[in-house]
Amino acid sequence: RGARLRGHFRGPNVVAVAAAIAFLGLLLPDAFSEYRTRTTPDDATARDLALLGHRDPRVRALVMEALGYRPVPSDQVAEGLTRGLADPDPLVVDAAVKAVAHRAGVVLEGQDAAGRAAQIVASW
Repeated sequence: RGARLRGHFRGPNVVAVAAAIAFLGLLLPDAFSEYRTRTTPDDATARDLALLGHRDPRVRALVMEALGYRPVPSDQVAEGLTRGLADPDPLVVDAAVKAVAHRAGVVLEGQDAAGRAAQIVASW
């Protein structure tokens, strides 16, 4: 009651509080997502490698993308990327090439992109 008499719940104050809540609402979910990404358990790579035997090529291609962006040393994902580059499905091979290109920081295009990607992975 005293706050109402003093004018604490009038226009500018309410707008400032609402803007602060909206800003935090946009900021916090991203912070939590980044925290979860950085604290991913080590067995996640092993789970991804287990999914490389899946019968659906879309799942295997998604695993290639996950291996390409996982924040672990490249030698830990080299086996999976090698298997992806040797996959019979072109969707998986293309995803593996993109993953290797992202990890190596190079551009791999053209018909020999898979071969060059295999050479890069072998050097890890």
